[in-house]
Amino acid sequence: MKRIIILGLVLLLASVSTVLADDGYNNYGEVNQTGTNNFAYQEQGSSTYDTNIAYIDQYGTSNSASQYQVYSPPGGPNYAYKYQSGTGNVGYQTQIGHDNVALDYQIGYYNWDSQYQDGESHYAYIYELGAYNWAAQEQYGAYNYATIYQDGAYNGAYQVQWGAFNTADIYQSGVDNYAEQWQIGAFHYAQATQIGGPNNYSHQEQWNSSNTSYVNQSGQGSYAYVYQY
Repeated sequence: MKRIIILGLVLLLASVSTVLADDGYNNYGEVNQTGTNNFAYQEQGSSTYDTNIAYIDQYGTSNSASQYQVYSPPGGPNYAYKYQSGTGNVGYQTQIGHDNVALDYQIGYYNWDSQYQDGESHYAYIYELGAYNWAAQEQYGAYNYATIYQDGAYNGAYQVQWGAFNTADIYQSGVDNYAEQWQIGAFHYAQATQIGGPNNYSHQEQWNSSNTSYVNQSGQGSYAYVYQY
């Protein structure tokens, strides 16, 4: 068992902070910081044989990133990557299980996001470009795939998947849009695209199995609700 704590790291004459906590074996964690007042936290481990891989890259000012991984056998390693460039971005990633992949990119100002994976072989991806956007994704089960892309400001997105082999995608470009997608069961596909704004709203729910739905909205003040069961 080993635990490493590094505080007050000075890099390129900038004030940054890093905490690395590693309880277990065969974990790999790396943090790279360039800028001022950035904070990074990574924790890896479990009570069994561990295999986790995690990276954080931060460029800019006052960004905060946190990653937590717990490996549970059998299977391959969990992989998490976090990239922040700009000011005041906040991101969280949690992985419990094995063979999960979480990728998170924040470029801009004061964006917030979170990804949570519990199970095996999930894939989650968030890309935020702009300011004051927020996004969250949750995955439970196995082999779920979820992506969120937001370009603009004050957009919000939320996706949750329970089950297996579900796919959910949200794309938003503009101002003050919100999209939400729920998938419960297996083999669902949901996609939401909103361009423009403000005040576009999309909500999709899928239950049981093998449902497919699309929402495409361009303009402002549009509302869409899809319920499949």
